[in-house]
Amino acid sequence: MMRGIIVGDNFYDEPRVAIIRTNGAHRVAGLMRSQGLEVEVLDFFNSWELTELEQVLKAYCPDFIGLSFGLGQLNDAKVNSFISLAKEVNPKIKVIAGGNQVLHNNIKNIDLNFKGFADGAIDDIVAYLKTGIYPIESLVKDIDLGLSKKVVDCNHYYSKFDLSNLRTNYTANDFLSPHENLTLETSRGCIFRCKFCNFPLIGKNKNDYIRTKEDLKQEIIYNYETYGISQYSITDDTFNDNEIKINNLYEISQEIDFELKFMCYARIDLLHARPGSLDKMVKFGVKGMFLGIESLNLETSKLIGKGFAGEKLINYLREVKQQYPKLHFIGSYIIGLPKETIEQSRYNINFAIDEGLIDNSPMYALFIPKQTGGMDPSIFSKEWDQYGYEEMSLDEVNELLTQPKYSALKNIDYETFSKHNVIWKNEHMNFLDAQLGALQIREDIEPKTGLGGWNCFAAAYTKIPVEELLQLKRTEWDWEYVKKAAVDFVEDYKHKKISVLCDT
Repeated sequence: MMRGIIVGDNFYDEPRVAIIRTNGAHRVAGLMRSQGLEVEVLDFFNSWELTELEQVLKAYCPDFIGLSFGLGQLNDAKVNSFISLAKEVNPKIKVIAGGNQVLHNNIKNIDLNFKGFADGAIDDIVAYLKTGIYPIESLVKDIDLGLSKKVVDCNHYYSKFDLSNLRTNYTANDFLSPHENLTLETSRGCIFRCKFCNFPLIGKNKNDYIRTKEDLKQEIIYNYETYGISQYSITDDTFNDNEIKINNLYEISQEIDFELKFMCYARIDLLHARPGSLDKMVKFGVKGMFLGIESLNLETSKLIGKGFAGEKLINYLREVKQQYPKLHFIGSYIIGLPKETIEQSRYNINFAIDEGLIDNSPMYALFIPKQTGGMDPSIFSKEWDQYGYEEMSLDEVNELLTQPKYSALKNIDYETFSKHNVIWKNEHMNFLDAQLGALQIREDIEPKTGLGGWNCFAAAYTKIPVEELLQLKRTEWDWEYVKKAAVDFVEDYKHKKISVLCDT
């Protein structure tokens, strides 16, 4: 029987302060098992030592290894060493990689990359692993992103398949803990086409790619009865874009005898437009939401296609917080949008946090990717020059970097960056200013904010109830306890995983 190892991680750095599984790795592993392959998933890859990985490779002797690029990124250097070790153990081993972030790395010796959702390509992937030949050779494209990569665009070629049953199957060898937070898909894609969104399957028909209520219910009950798990991060691009999903989870919550807890992405304009949906969401267990606010400046919001903005948005946030004071809101913000200065952004973000309208605000400089094949373009990235932006030359960038105020930004390879992204300037700032502004505003607000709902859910392994974690300010966290708990969790997981695989 052909056997393989898929590795993944959803945390970027050490020390680790969050525990969450890579859903894509487990989803693909389950589908491969249904095709007769033997597949093991190694979670928390960035925390594995090379000696431990070598021990597993020699004992398990896989025919292929898979790299899963989900919410986080795998450590490039460690992955390159892992592949070298795997080829020493089995010179004929196949190396495949998948996920929406699969092309953004410096990993060598990957035989084939599968960009996006690979569910519909499983039959062809398994055939490739068995024969070394991809069944539809015309789908394999060569893309040069610094490294030459062979890529199959699954989002383009395999988007039309039945997604009514999207269950992710874990096994006893995954050693799940009752205090973990798992990811949950209730659908894929989004019915909207926001100007800054480059996610796949946007603009879908309203009822496409939605899981059946019964399939969701079976997964939720199985995970609770088998592993004791009852809290989830819903991974839908926009959970509340269809009330069917809200009604399904509300009905499930009324039909089971245990409490559910959820974090999700949501559109606040839809919460406002559909009275009653928020109440249902709170009742079935939503504790926090990620809202794509991007700007509180009315003129800016209108330019980027967000009609629910300004005082209307602020007043609704006030109403919701009065009705549900413990509901946690993360409001993302983009620095560098049209018609907004850094000082306006700073004032608006501080105002929203001081008023208690949002609990946390991750903010980012405006990125404008070029259409190089590595990233799907958003509407905005196709027409950015119509919004008052100009591209800066590398000479301009290097001249700016000689100024002391930009010293924190010198570690970026702007020559490589400029091949795949527009280094822009507009009437108010340039890309370097936006990066610096985002760093400075984040530093300003950190003492006043919570850690963020996603991280609170991912910190459930500490056995502290999520409701308590959501109410803590960042400065109130016992970081030493959180880091030690993470280390202990991962070390226990690795010990169990090594034991079972090395006895195979």
